[in-house]
Amino acid sequence: MLKKTVEEINKITNGEMADVVFEATGNPRTVEICINSLRKNGRLVLIGILHEPVTADLSKIVRHELNVKGSICYTWEDYEKSIELVSKGKVKVEPMISHRFKLKDIDKGLEAIHKKQAIKVILKP
Repeated sequence: MLKKTVEEINKITNGEMADVVFEATGNPRTVEICINSLRKNGRLVLIGILHEPVTADLSKIVRHELNVKGSICYTWEDYEKSIELVSKGKVKVEPMISHRFKLKDIDKGLEAIHKKQAIKVILKP
């Protein structure tokens, strides 16, 4: 998965790679994908809460002069409460979804976001 994902990002960016990558899943395996998807001097923003150690080769951070920033805006308890409220039907998320696109139409979703036409965009495989 690592190689395929990084190759796809390389293809999409015409070899430039990403300026900024947000890791929001908290999955330690995706941190390596994020690191390898960045251009030299790129920025990795870690917002996912990691519950396992990261085993990625971190030497690329030094060699490519990457910037890594951690950020949290909610506590784990906030996430748990949110999931509980949604799963019990006390918070309706469906009205917040303004657009749905197939993954292959990601450009349309990004355009809707950039034009401030979207509240929440869902991408489906």
